[in-house]
Amino acid sequence: MSRLRRSLGARLLIAQLLVVVVGSLTLLLVAATVGPWLFDQHLEGRLGGVPANVDAHIHAAFEDALGTALIGAIAAASATAVVISVILTRRIVAPVRRLADGATQIASGRYGIQIPVVGEDELASLARAFNGMATALAATEQTRTRLIADVAHELRTPLSTLDGYLEGLADGVIAPNPGTWTTLRDQTRRLSRLAEDLALVSRAEEGRLQVRPVATDAVRLIHAALQAARPAATSKGISLSATSRPERITVTADPERLQQVLGNLLDNAIQHTPAGGRIEVMASQTPDSVRVEVIDSGEGIPTAELERIFTRFHRVDPARTAVSRGSGIGLTVARALVTEHGGDITAASAGPGHGSRFTVTLPRCSDHT
Repeated sequence: MSRLRRSLGARLLIAQLLVVVVGSLTLLLVAATVGPWLFDQHLEGRLGGVPANVDAHIHAAFEDALGTALIGAIAAASATAVVISVILTRRIVAPVRRLADGATQIASGRYGIQIPVVGEDELASLARAFNGMATALAATEQTRTRLIADVAHELRTPLSTLDGYLEGLADGVIAPNPGTWTTLRDQTRRLSRLAEDLALVSRAEEGRLQVRPVATDAVRLIHAALQAARPAATSKGISLSATSRPERITVTADPERLQQVLGNLLDNAIQHTPAGGRIEVMASQTPDSVRVEVIDSGEGIPTAELERIFTRFHRVDPARTAVSRGSGIGLTVARALVTEHGGDITAASAGPGHGSRFTVTLPRCSDHT
């Protein structure tokens, strides 16, 4: 009995039956009150005076006929209402029950569930929204699982290197010379940068990344980023240059974050540009935006990879994972930071061996004249 009271279908059916009962009682009350009076008015208008004995028989016949008709009408209406109520209740309860079952499966971790969408009413809209939510949760779960695997993979190389060197130092196999300390420092920096980049991307995706845009000299930041990247580029024989049209460009951006974007793009270009190559940074502006392009003569990017390179830990050539010194999410961080500024970042390449072009577009400073 308690289950029946808790059932949505039972509640809907009881509510509709109450409507039928109240309607029937209202019909009886109105008919009993107004019916005889209307009958008297109609009888008098048509026949005029009627003998008392005849009037009594006529009213008795009218009341019997009216009572029989009302009872039959109420019975037929009630039966029809019950049938329709049951049908409607099932049509309403069935989709709700499917939604409840789907929610239970999602709660247990089965995100691939999809429920049937029937019709175009509000319940159908709810079902479509539910399916969209389930799809998004499935994608998020896949990303989470892949992220855990990727982080484990990224940690494995520096940790293995550190473990091997420390074991070698302890056994006396590896000499504690400057080269050894440099390797150890490089690997600890790699771990530190991985942790920082992961924290940064997570904050950006959760909307907790603090960006303080101000009127910023974009050209000055570009030269500062080139100066920071020059030692790594010089060690590979890569030339760095910058051009700006006009010579001074003001952009609305957080200077520290924009410097980080440029640094990540230059690091990526240096990693994928062979010895003797060149990297150029070009800055330009339109009435509404500022564009900064990082162009290299490096390995290039296949067309199918142009969008995926901004995904965490995605590499065009997986074989480079072991030799790459980056955190694996530099471009992901760059996109997160640019997006927080209300801008956009894209990649373009004519294909492998033809270099790459990364374009950052940011809002132009509103106070700039």
